[in-house]
Amino acid sequence: MIRRLLPLTAGVTAVALTLVLSACSPENAEPAGAASPTPSETASTAPSPTPSAVSPTPSPSPTTAACLVGTWTMGQEDLVGYYDDVNRLMSKSDGTFLPAGNATLTLNADGTFVWAPEIAVTGEVSGQTIVISFAGQVTGSYDQKRSSRGDRIWAPSQSTEALRVLATANSKPTDGGALSQQIGAVPIADARVSCTSDTLVLVSTFSDSIATSILHRG
Repeated sequence: MIRRLLPLTAGVTAVALTLVLSACSPENAEPAGAASPTPSETASTAPSPTPSAVSPTPSPSPTTAACLVGTWTMGQEDLVGYYDDVNRLMSKSDGTFLPAGNATLTLNADGTFVWAPEIAVTGEVSGQTIVISFAGQVTGSYDQKRSSRGDRIWAPSQSTEALRVLATANSKPTDGGALSQQIGAVPIADARVSCTSDTLVLVSTFSDSIATSILHRG
């Protein structure tokens, strides 16, 4: 499920302020004949709320934060869409890549994640047929927040110890090296994120281009 995996993916606190105005009766009775203030006079003397000098820092929207938790799947069609973006990103390398398989992203309520790709990516690079297969898991932690650019998700820590990567060049074993890291990155490494009840969209930025991963719940 590398659909937009590439090197290539908010709890929330709402603060409510309540202003309570209370009026007390004068200690001494008002002299007879004294005029009572009219409603308009009373309104004009009431203090106006003082606006806060500093706007609160925006935090992840409750909808996005709550929506993230769960298991998300990137199917074959979504992988192809993601690798269309990858191919544009890597156009200068004279290589094109076609994925086959699927991937699963599990985001837990405790801030941990599991990325489980079962994908084989075939590419034509410099006259060679390169096949890179990914299986197993990448585990780690994730965090999210709202910024001026929208909700953002990233993985401050991750482990690839349980991830298996196999690469061949013209059917002979080879070292996938940096290429496998580029095309096999976890999609929540650093991305803008949005989600609905059944769709998670992760937009990763690389240089002056973007790669979009689309996953579906379940």
